[in-house]
Amino acid sequence: MKVAERWVVDRIEPDVGPLSGGTLVQVHGHGFIQGDDLVCRFGDLAEDAPVMARWRSENLLECRSRARAVAGNVTLEVSVNNQDFSTSGITFEYLGAPAVALLRPSQGPIGGGTLVEVTGGPFWERSAALGTLYCRFGVQGWSHAQRISDTVIECVAPAHVAGNAPVEVSINGKDFT
Repeated sequence: MKVAERWVVDRIEPDVGPLSGGTLVQVHGHGFIQGDDLVCRFGDLAEDAPVMARWRSENLLECRSRARAVAGNVTLEVSVNNQDFSTSGITFEYLGAPAVALLRPSQGPIGGGTLVEVTGGPFWERSAALGTLYCRFGVQGWSHAQRISDTVIECVAPAHVAGNAPVEVSINGKDFT
């Protein structure tokens, strides 16, 4: 049996994601050792089954958030043996994923610079406060979003090639609609 230093979670990135799960979360801390039983647990209820973690270094793990039915905060803890979990108390927040319903204007010049009003939502105040609310215009570029209300954000369109570009939004700078 290998005895290890107690593993600790110091911070996570991002610390918010959609209810649908699948957010790739970087877990920063120390005492992480490589092994087959390396897991992350989002929440501490019986139904909160751990997910496999990927070891990157003694100080970094990656894991994907599990889907959840209800929005809110849960603790993210890790285990190197799928039995004894950290007790760091770092929280991950589940939020409803936003949707894009309407763009105004719906076209602009290839040079970018057009202020685009995106109607849809929900566009969370917390995401805006964290600076993780974004618009993505096709694969050409991202733009920070300014939250106007729960249902409206504004983004500046980046330069883009001519043609149609899908517009997506993100509440954490990682997962887009």
